[in-house]
Amino acid sequence: LEAMASGVAVVAPDRGATTEFAHARTAALFDAERPGSIAAVVHGLLQQPARRAELVAAGLEVAASRSWTAVWRGLVQEYLAVSAARALR
Repeated sequence: LEAMASGVAVVAPDRGATTEFAHARTAALFDAERPGSIAAVVHGLLQQPARRAELVAAGLEVAASRSWTAVWRGLVQEYLAVSAARALR
């Protein structure tokens, strides 16, 4: 997420905790079970400036949606929903 917010193309494993943010639209994914595959993915990105630009734009969009302000608003909404549901019981 920090890399996305910094405006760089992200290279990430195709499974694990990072997939919440880093997926096919926002990152160049490598096979997590074949660590050597990261080199091929990085090499591919170096050859594809348009793809890098797409990843940067998508990453900035995701990072903006996960600002502290956005996260706080979402959390408050969740608490309000839970509180309202409990009040109905």
